[in-house]
Amino acid sequence: MPIPRRVFRDLVCGRGPDKIRVARLPENLCGYIAARTRDIHIQRNYAIKMLLKHRLTYEDLATLQSAIDEGFCLRSKDHAMLEFVYYNASQKPYIVVLKCAAFGQELWVVTMHRSNRQQARSKTKRQYVYRDHA
Repeated sequence: MPIPRRVFRDLVCGRGPDKIRVARLPENLCGYIAARTRDIHIQRNYAIKMLLKHRLTYEDLATLQSAIDEGFCLRSKDHAMLEFVYYNASQKPYIVVLKCAAFGQELWVVTMHRSNRQQARSKTKRQYVYRDHA
């Protein structure tokens, strides 16, 4: 489900809605966080933070669905959250955290950033893994 570049640009520039749908959670992972929806959204303020603080780009956001579909899925300390560790070709791994809110009716991107391989590997070894990478 690729997000058109224009839609993302409008989100961060304040010309569109305050949130957009950016991915879908696989049905088999919904039960871990009691999600009643599969649609994952990102808010404008986090999209801006992603660009400025984490130095991620539209192209990085485009890998979000792959991270969710193919990455390690880990249990978070907060039972309403899922963490994903995603290794792609030759770049640093992505860490993605999703949060379920509003009694399971909303799913949000809480964070998405790059990590070094050692930190990512450590995370997959010390946390409970719901799903190994695909």
